[in-house]
Amino acid sequence: MFYGISLSDLILYISYFLILKCFLTFIYWIYKNFIRQRKDLLKLYGANSWVLVTGATDGIGKSYCEEFARLGFNIILVSRTQEKLDNVASNLKTINSKISTKTVMFDFNTKASLNDYLDTFAEIVNTYNVSILVNNVGMSIPKRFDRYDLNDCKQMINLNLIAQSLLTRIFVPKLITRKDRCAVISLSSCFSLHPFPLSQLYHSSKKYNDFLSVSLGLEAELNKNIDFLSVLPMFVETPGTKLKANGLVSTVSQCVNGSLNDLSYESKTYGCVSHKIQGYIVSLIPEFVIRNFSLMVFGKKVNDRHKELNGQNKKE
Repeated sequence: MFYGISLSDLILYISYFLILKCFLTFIYWIYKNFIRQRKDLLKLYGANSWVLVTGATDGIGKSYCEEFARLGFNIILVSRTQEKLDNVASNLKTINSKISTKTVMFDFNTKASLNDYLDTFAEIVNTYNVSILVNNVGMSIPKRFDRYDLNDCKQMINLNLIAQSLLTRIFVPKLITRKDRCAVISLSSCFSLHPFPLSQLYHSSKKYNDFLSVSLGLEAELNKNIDFLSVLPMFVETPGTKLKANGLVSTVSQCVNGSLNDLSYESKTYGCVSHKIQGYIVSLIPEFVIRNFSLMVFGKKVNDRHKELNGQNKKE
C-alpha cells in the first residue's frame, strides 16, 4: 500500500497519466506543425531592417536569403567569392525589386583573427540596421581523425566554431539595443544528437553550435530582445551533400521555411516536418546502435573514397 493506494492501482494511475501526457504532447505537436501560423517576421523584427547571412551563395544560406527577400527584408550576403555573391544578389532583386542588398567578400577560413572580423563586421554593425543574423557558414570533411591534416582541422574550426562565436559576439551588443526584436539563427545539425565516428570534428562542432545558441537564449538580458534559434536539420539537398530530395531528404526551401515557421516560438527546431519526425526518432535511438550503424555506413563510404584517391595517385 502507498498512502492507502494499492500497488496495482498506483501503476494504473501512472499509466493513465503517461497516456494522457503522450496524447497531449501529440496534440500540441499537431498544433505547432499544422495549425500554428508563422509570425509576421517583417513586422516583428522591423521593416527596412537587414538580414546578414553567412555562406549566402549556396544551399541553405542562399535559400535563407531568398526567403527573407520575399518577406521584404534587405539582405547582407557574406561569402568568399565575389562573382557568386553578385549573382545571388542580382537574383534576389528579381524576387523582390523593393529590397536592397549588400555583398561582403569574406573567407572565414583564411580570415580567422579578431582583427579580420572587426575590420569587416564592426562597420556593418554600426552602419546597417541588422535585425537578424544567420550563422550558416560551415563545412564537413568525413575522415578518420588520424587522417586529417592540420589544415583540415583548422579549416573546420574556423568555419564551424569561430565564425558563429565571433559574429554572434560582435552583433549581440547592438541587437539588444534595437527598438524592435531581433533574431540570431544558427545552423547546427541533427547529427549533433549523438557522437559519430569518421566525422568527429563536424558533429562535435555542431553540438557546440546548438549549445551556444540555446544557452544564449536562456540568458535573461539577451532573451528580452533577441530570439535565438538553433536549427538541426537532417539530410538536405545541397551542392555539398550531393543528395536528391525525397521523403527523407528535404529541399533547402523546405528546411528554411520549416525553421522560420518556428522562429520566435522555439529555441531549437529540426526544420521541416519530415526532419522533425526523423530527429525525434534519432533522439530515441541508443548510442550503441548509432555507433554501429555509422561505422557500417560512413566507414564504407570513407574507405571507398580513400581507395579511389589512392588509385588516382598511383595512376599519376
